[in-house]
Amino acid sequence: MLRNPGIEIVLRRELDSLPLPPNEEWLPRNRRAGGAWSTAGVLAAGILLIVIAVVVGPAIREWREDQTQGNAARSTPRVLPTVVDGIGVSPLRNAVRNPTLGYNILLRANWRESARWQQVPPVSIEPTLIGRATYTARSIDQEREALGRYGALAKLPWDLTAEAWSSDGLNTLEWLRAYGGCVATCTVGSTRIKGVDFLTSVDAASGLHAFYVTRGDRVLAFSYIVGSAAEQPAGVTIDILDQAIQSIGLP
Repeated sequence: MLRNPGIEIVLRRELDSLPLPPNEEWLPRNRRAGGAWSTAGVLAAGILLIVIAVVVGPAIREWREDQTQGNAARSTPRVLPTVVDGIGVSPLRNAVRNPTLGYNILLRANWRESARWQQVPPVSIEPTLIGRATYTARSIDQEREALGRYGALAKLPWDLTAEAWSSDGLNTLEWLRAYGGCVATCTVGSTRIKGVDFLTSVDAASGLHAFYVTRGDRVLAFSYIVGSAAEQPAGVTIDILDQAIQSIGLP
């Protein structure tokens, strides 16, 4: 700060006497006009962004919520692992329909229908037997080897067999007692499969699990035998056999 007021007065007077350029030269015209337009543009852009946020934002949020709910409601198919010759295959089940015997059933992808009954007339097995089909997870060679041990007409352990028999005018329980092969070791019960009542029998001595239902003048019998672990095909369990039984549909 200058201590001498006289010098300060002289300096201020000299500064005031200096000539200044006109306003047009002090502030260039394009700068002044452009500044006004730039300010207006910024304000317009800001208003536009606010409108977009208010109008479009809720719509985008609602769309995202719909997508999230749609994905949450979409169920994942249940995985059913199957193995063919030690190689994992598609975990799908095959729908098998047998119009001759009058049923349909779902089987694992690596199961197949055995051909061993195709050349055997049913009456040559039992006079009242109308037809028989067997489903197995064994390969043809494995099945042939097992039949060599048990006999050509045997029901093999861990296979699933479907049969149609003449009822001979008997109800399901009467037929079961007369022809079902149940002895003192059998436990008789009942179950419901897809709204249809079945009689059941379990033979503790042989391991036979059977399910019976009367359809018109026929008795349909579905059965499997629980064998030893040594002859159990890969991937076949009691649960898998029961799942197949529970998939039975009757027209």
